[in-house]
Amino acid sequence: MHAQCGCEQPIVQRHGSRRRRCANCGKTWSIRPLPRGRRSAGIRSTLVRRLFVDGESSRRLAKDYHRSVEAIRHRCRVGCRELVDDQKLPDLPAGTEPLVLVADGLWFRFKRKNWVAYSMAVKPTGTQTAYFLDPVMLAGREDAKNWLAAIATIPPAVSERIRALVADGFRGAKMITRQRRWVLQLCHRHLDAKLLGKPGRRRKVRGEAVRGMVLALIREARSTTDQARMAALQEALADCARHPDLSSRISGITRRFLHYLALYRAYLVHDELELPTTTNAIESRHSQLRQVVIGINRPLATELRLRAYTRLHPTITCNVHEIPQN
Repeated sequence: MHAQCGCEQPIVQRHGSRRRRCANCGKTWSIRPLPRGRRSAGIRSTLVRRLFVDGESSRRLAKDYHRSVEAIRHRCRVGCRELVDDQKLPDLPAGTEPLVLVADGLWFRFKRKNWVAYSMAVKPTGTQTAYFLDPVMLAGREDAKNWLAAIATIPPAVSERIRALVADGFRGAKMITRQRRWVLQLCHRHLDAKLLGKPGRRRKVRGEAVRGMVLALIREARSTTDQARMAALQEALADCARHPDLSSRISGITRRFLHYLALYRAYLVHDELELPTTTNAIESRHSQLRQVVIGINRPLATELRLRAYTRLHPTITCNVHEIPQN
């Protein structure tokens, strides 16, 4: 009868499909009432994907939906929150295969304070696919304390399978791997960037010929499997580090490479882990994330966008360096 009045024996009369009226007391009501107010435009479900997958700008979307840019950003924020809450990151392949953790930090600056987004991805052995974990935004510089806090957010089921860390040599990396008994592989690309400087037009510097020789020797020393050749390369690099034409900065990088040579060659010693020799997978993701957070000036909003983007792009190809002897 759908009676919603106080009569003991109501006489319900129909008025249309939903309206009802009691003939005794005259009260009217609706059954299955529709939500009041203006109907939602219903664009949140596609808005986030158009922003993060198709790469469209907020201004373009505001023009398409006939809304203001502020309204589009508000709906995008709500859509990101729903996406992060409702959709989980995909599970790793089942099994007991060791995992390799690839990690790097993305720097931001909000209100004259440094913030770092700690990006982490795990790669199972036997596959070229790396699975991203949720990025963690922490205030301050990239140091051992914050990296420990970021690594602590890794689920225990994943953390107990990690056997190695691939990183750029951030402060505290050696301490973290020593405590957890992980293998540490330092990034080759970051070392090359230190030797070459910023890409693009490079000005001539003192000892440029010696620097080119150092770069060639270092690249060979990282990959050779001949022990006799390895000893000769180490001696040649030590002589280059003492060359009077070489700048003090390049000389220091060369000496540091010789000191931590084993960390650059870990992929040769532990070939069963199939270690990548660079953090290029994370660097490639960072170039995409910088476009995602353009115009965002708050840490929490930035972290929300980073996590929403990770939900839409949970994996990335992470190639393994081919070992010459294989």
